[in-house]
This record gives sequence, C-alpha cells and structure tokens, in this order.
Amino acid sequence: MKNKTNKLIFNVLFLFMLLFVVLLKQSVSDSKSFLSTNKISFLGKVFAEDDDEEEDEEDEDEEDKDDDDEYEEEIIYETVEIPVVPFVPIQRYVTVVDQGYDIDTDKDGLVDALDPHPAVHEKELFTDEDNDGIPNALDKYKNEDDFLFIDFSDENDNGILDAFEY
Repeated sequence: MKNKTNKLIFNVLFLFMLLFVVLLKQSVSDSKSFLSTNKISFLGKVFAEDDDEEEDEEDEDEEDKDDDDEYEEEIIYETVEIPVVPFVPIQRYVTVVDQGYDIDTDKDGLVDALDPHPAVHEKELFTDEDNDGIPNALDKYKNEDDFLFIDFSDENDNGILDAFEY
C-alpha cells in the first residue's frame, strides 16, 4: 500500500513538472526576445484559424521581414585594457631611541634626556606654597621661612648664596 501511494505521488509530481516545463518552453518560444522582457507568460497564445490560410502566411512573411528590419542585431566587440598594478612591498620603519628618550621619571611631560632636572617636577621650580620666596624644589624647610635658617655666604662669588644653589 505504501509503495503504491509513493509511486502515485511521484507520478503526479512528475506530470506537474512536465506540464511546467512545456508551458515554460512555449512561453519562451512565443516571445521574440526572452531576455529583454521582464514578464514571463505561462499561458500560450491561441489563434483562430481563418479560411484564408494563404493570406495569413503572406501577412506573416511580411511582418517577419518588417520585424527583421527593426530588430537587427549587431555584435560589437570592444577591447578593454586592464591596467597592471605592480606589486610594491610595504615598508615599515621602526625607530629605536636611546634609553633617556622613552622614560619620564618625574612625570612632568619632559623625557629624561631633555629634562634639565629629571628627578624634580618642573612645576616645583616655579611654585612656592609657604610664601617664603624659595621655590618648593629648593625649599629646605617646608612651611617655614628659609631666610631665618640661611647662611648668607657666597664662597664661589657667583652672586647666588651657597644655600640656594642647586
């Protein structure tokens, strides 16, 4: 029973596919330019037979001649030059710097090779938190007046007191 049912279903599907292929072939053969149309008709064209078949054949021959004049096909071959792009290897440069140019010890934005005071933040050379006139970087006595404890000697005679030379 199962084999008969499967065979029947197979035969019905085969007939539908055969009918589909026949209708598709007929619609393609009826259209003059299948590739240029966007519509595919699956229904065939029906023509009534006339008594004057000879006149119809002559009319068709004239129409074919007219159609041939309107739709002449011409094949044109064009040569297109494709530019050849040569292979160029990509060059990568790696710059190796000295050890002082990649480290900033005091985190002031100047690398140690260019920083005149690599251990002291440059801001500390220009700020005075205790208002005693001595920059924080040179301040020996924090939050006190450094001039009270200062030795006013200048042994090298450079105009800067020895206590404030850095």
